[in-house]
Amino acid sequence: MFGSYRRAVAATSDVTIRRVRADEGLRLKQLRLSALLDTPSAFGRTHAEESAYPDELWHDRATRAAEGGAGSITLVAETAAGDWVGLVGGYRPDGDDGAPELVSMWVAPDARGTGVASDLVETVADWARATGAHELHLWVTIGNDRAAALYRRCGFVELDDFQPLPSDPCKNEQRMRLDLSAG
Repeated sequence: MFGSYRRAVAATSDVTIRRVRADEGLRLKQLRLSALLDTPSAFGRTHAEESAYPDELWHDRATRAAEGGAGSITLVAETAAGDWVGLVGGYRPDGDDGAPELVSMWVAPDARGTGVASDLVETVADWARATGAHELHLWVTIGNDRAAALYRRCGFVELDDFQPLPSDPCKNEQRMRLDLSAG
């Protein structure tokens, strides 16, 4: 159901938002590690932790991501030249009955401000709606103002729910919610 979505995101580029394929474990690893190096405070895990994961784990992640279903989705933003410039996931932390969460959102620095980020968010919201969800949640690190502004532009609102950032308990995250019935 969620194969590939082509959206023009800038006057000079064409990007496809698509599900990760089963044979792309090492590409997924490379992209995720790039994201963790670029913006470490945006993620619940560290580059050191995830770079120590064996390649087999990344192959398994890609295989599970390709299978997808109502429980999870992993998407990449791919340029017409085949470069990956973005990553996002969605999953239901409480199984098929829980509200889904948007996770692991990242856009490469040279693709920021082009619309790729909002396309990634909108595609996860589309997936969540298609699975019957009425709302979509996410956690954003306090101080990550650019990300919070993106999420607000996409319709998310801040909730009075905070938790320590798992990768750096000295920082806090705030939960945001998107009403999926509104869009």
